[in-house]
Amino acid sequence: MTIQLSFGTAGIRAALGPGPDQINEFTVGGVAYALCSYLAETQPGALGRGLCVAFDGRTDSDVFAHEVVRVARLCGFRVRAFEVPTPTPVLAFATRLYGAAAGVIVTASHNPPTDNGLKIYLASGAQVLAPHDRAIATRLAAYEPAQLATYQGTQQGSYEALGASDVTKYLDAVSKLVVPSSSALPRLAYSALCGVGSRVTRQLFTRAGAHDVLEVEAQAEPRADFGGLSSPNPEHQPALASLLALAEQQSAELAFAHDPDADRLAVIARDRRGALRTLTGDEVGALLGDFVLGETAEPRRALLVSTLVSGELLERICLAKGARFERTPTGFKWIASRARKLEATSDLQFVFGYEEAIGYAFGSMADDKDGIAALYVLLECARRLHAVGSSLCDRLDQLAHQHGLYGARQLTVPRGNDQGTQPDLMARLRTIDPATLLGTGTTRVDHATQPEPSDLLVFRRRNGSRVCVRPSGTEPKLKLYLHARAEVAGSLDDAERAVALELDDLESVLRTL
Repeated sequence: MTIQLSFGTAGIRAALGPGPDQINEFTVGGVAYALCSYLAETQPGALGRGLCVAFDGRTDSDVFAHEVVRVARLCGFRVRAFEVPTPTPVLAFATRLYGAAAGVIVTASHNPPTDNGLKIYLASGAQVLAPHDRAIATRLAAYEPAQLATYQGTQQGSYEALGASDVTKYLDAVSKLVVPSSSALPRLAYSALCGVGSRVTRQLFTRAGAHDVLEVEAQAEPRADFGGLSSPNPEHQPALASLLALAEQQSAELAFAHDPDADRLAVIARDRRGALRTLTGDEVGALLGDFVLGETAEPRRALLVSTLVSGELLERICLAKGARFERTPTGFKWIASRARKLEATSDLQFVFGYEEAIGYAFGSMADDKDGIAALYVLLECARRLHAVGSSLCDRLDQLAHQHGLYGARQLTVPRGNDQGTQPDLMARLRTIDPATLLGTGTTRVDHATQPEPSDLLVFRRRNGSRVCVRPSGTEPKLKLYLHARAEVAGSLDDAERAVALELDDLESVLRTL
């Protein structure tokens, strides 16, 4: 029976159930064997460096983690494993901390409760990418249980439990990202969305001097059904309903939510009108990047990295401060790869990376997004603003006056249809006249032909507005990222209306495709 699982943007994810294309003990064991056999063949000393293993709170995540441990030890690998549900950033950090050959966490992040999966990290705490993912996938497709049976009776690898002391080491590293001030914090609220973030985040709040944080109690502990949330994705407003209600009832100024494995962070803040609103990933990325640059001794040596589909505000900030800004294909594995390559070939230092899908990374941690570290740094940013009577939204308004007001919107459209009677939209967009689509002066860049190939099209209007188009990694759909900008010549209200009108116009054109 050939296993039919494949690597997506962030690991392997699929529905729970029997069969070669779903997540079950057989397919998880096959992934573990494919990884271990690849590492043993290609990385000298991999057995002794071993694997770090963790799991989240989803259905059977602990069972699947035990299977990964069993297979790895049978293959002779030393294994260090967390024995309670653990945030993904802690596993990525431990993988780097111990110099492990790889790290594996059983999680499907923010997917529906019916799914599960695995994220695989290499030694630096970066997600596996080409050519490693292809080589592992080839071994996975050829996996047969008889291959594993050949190890029966051989010397098993050692086992070491990871636990509270490792979480403490992780929190020590997070605490060094920024020196906290002694000023008071605004009133805070938090939700773990029934994921694994609460236990570690509570410790972080204590370190930050935030002792009276409001928490959505019904979402504090890991639950496999996510408390009835069909999509525990903090990018989607329905997932934040309980947190918003708590923040409104208790007059919180700032609220945070982690996704179920705590590697992404949603932020809710009060705007200049006093209303609570969810900040976009681009807005949080700009706030964090701006703050990190302000803490950097040599901004001209600082490297900040984002993705091709993310916004342009942080790029403008970097330009103004003399820092280096780079863009990569979608996914943190690409951000980390570009950052480390540039560090190795220049005097640049990677200090911050982000993607618009509310993921943020700091160079001294692991090479992946970290919602817990992002919360800590943003807390200190908010604390310093609060001390002078300001807020995160006030800072965004200041940045808009300095660099222009940016807005973004996302759409999804069918790529074609199952009957094949509707042509593939991505193919049509590669041949359509850009001027016909979005007006005279519109340009198109096909990133499939770029030095770092990516299945992405970018259309740019003469006024600077952008539309980025890429296929979904999991569904027969296209994701469209709409970006607009307006100068703030008068009031911010006028600029907001101008941006909204431009986004409406872009959407109306694209809806006709």
